[in-house]
Amino acid sequence: MAANRVLVYGGRGALGSKIVQHFKSKGWWVASIDIVANEEANANVLVKLSESFTEQAGQVTADVAQLLGDQKVDAILCVAGGWAGGNCSSKDLYKNTDMMWKQSVWTSTISSHLAAVHLKQGGLLTLAGAKASLGGTSGMVGYGMAKAAVHQLCQSLAGEDSGMPHGGVAVAILPVTLDTPMNRKFMPDADFGSWTPLEYISEADFPVIRKRKRRWYRGQRAGCLVRTRRKRVGKLPLPSILLANMQSLDNKLDEVRRQISYQRDIKNCNILCFSELWLNDDMDIQLAGYMLHRQDRTAHSGKTRGGGLWIFVNNSWCTKFKEV
Repeated sequence: MAANRVLVYGGRGALGSKIVQHFKSKGWWVASIDIVANEEANANVLVKLSESFTEQAGQVTADVAQLLGDQKVDAILCVAGGWAGGNCSSKDLYKNTDMMWKQSVWTSTISSHLAAVHLKQGGLLTLAGAKASLGGTSGMVGYGMAKAAVHQLCQSLAGEDSGMPHGGVAVAILPVTLDTPMNRKFMPDADFGSWTPLEYISEADFPVIRKRKRRWYRGQRAGCLVRTRRKRVGKLPLPSILLANMQSLDNKLDEVRRQISYQRDIKNCNILCFSELWLNDDMDIQLAGYMLHRQDRTAHSGKTRGGGLWIFVNNSWCTKFKEV
């Protein structure tokens, strides 16, 4: 029996199929939840189309409970969704808004309940948001509203009374445009090279997907909105040196780690210089690929509050340095 188990909501779609393939290749037990079965999955829960949210949610919830029994899963990845455009004058506004709500909000809400019931302690729930919905979406009103609701749900799941299992993590990915066959069909003149490949999402090694890579503090859980984008030829280079006054208290340690881990503009820099970290030696932040060159506020500094200058050097840029 596979040691790790995952539910993929939308497991028959373009992205969901890639995710099923990826986890199967890693030896995971994978169950797909979709309106059509995925033959590569170990098990399938078929969603019955309905105009009633409570009816569809009840059917999926009951079928998943019957499939899993008392067994818990390590992750629930909701990648169901779709796209439809149109502004408020569009004749298809109502139809498209209804469709977007069903494809994104219904599925995300059901997934959050499944996480509350079937996710292991310290497990992962991933929802599908969109970078566009961080602002106004005048040309795709229904889509923007639905994805913004997913973002809000994800952040709500970070609350202590959200119903998530102890140590559970909720993450929403925020792609710009996924490189799917349907997107290529409807946008044939677009710059495909700037789109996010499906493999990038399915194979992304987010630190939160493996419990051994997580470090918790006072039971805090993430409610992250993770932007995903592909580096584009011709864009301005990432900064070589990043300076930041973090002003972080010790109970914000997980937030500092998340900022470093998920912001490409940060983690691809040659040098990271953080001031006012207010952290002690026993609250060290280890960054993969970086060497911590200097850390003030040690036991010998005599400081008990304030201060703290951390300099991280990217090993791919420099492995030798001399302190003067």
